[in-house]
Amino acid sequence: MASCVITVTLNSISHFGDNIGNDWSYRVKVKNHIFSIPEKSNRGKPGINYLKYPHSWTIPGRCDKPQWVRIEASAREHDLFFDDVGRETRNVLVECPRLPGMGGGMDYNVVVPVTELFSGDHKVTFKFRITSMCKG
Repeated sequence: MASCVITVTLNSISHFGDNIGNDWSYRVKVKNHIFSIPEKSNRGKPGINYLKYPHSWTIPGRCDKPQWVRIEASAREHDLFFDDVGRETRNVLVECPRLPGMGGGMDYNVVVPVTELFSGDHKVTFKFRITSMCKG
């Protein structure tokens, strides 16, 4: 019987906004598998990708059957007294092709709003590529 292989790849993490701080950690959970980047200094420059290497998750599925993939992303700016945290959860419906050898893909962004206690709002964008392939 043919099976579908769904691959979710996190390609980048970037910030947008003013005065976004410099001590960040990130966490992404896809289908109960967690990838995290611990706190580091010298981050927080808008528009720069903070992911050194893409990270992928592989999820089994069934050909010709759509499957929901749950993506949870969070970003934390570490401060002396109060950390600023943003979280976002998205459920993405992935279409698995019908026939072996067929595949497809889409780009998907998860934008996590983070409200700084004293400096306002900004956003952290997690960019994903989701592909599916029917294998026989």
